Amino acid sequence: MEEWALLDSLQKKLYKDVMRETFRNLASIGEKWEDHETGDQYKNRGSKHRSQMVERRCKRMEGSQCGET
Repeated sequence: MEEWALLDSLQKKLYKDVMRETFRNLASIGEKWEDHETGDQYKNRGSKHRSQMVERRCKRMEGSQCGET
């Protein structure tokens, strides 16, 4: 990733923090959607699955070395 190599450590940290916050927000939206759509089992499963995927991605980013110098 050429652009990543051009960033200094503060820019990489900012990017990582923003992405983590974005994933948490998306996971939160998924949970709220799940609460409002209890009548449709298909939507609930899809929303829950997306929420779990986002949470796993967020956890991987926290342990990732890509944002560390």
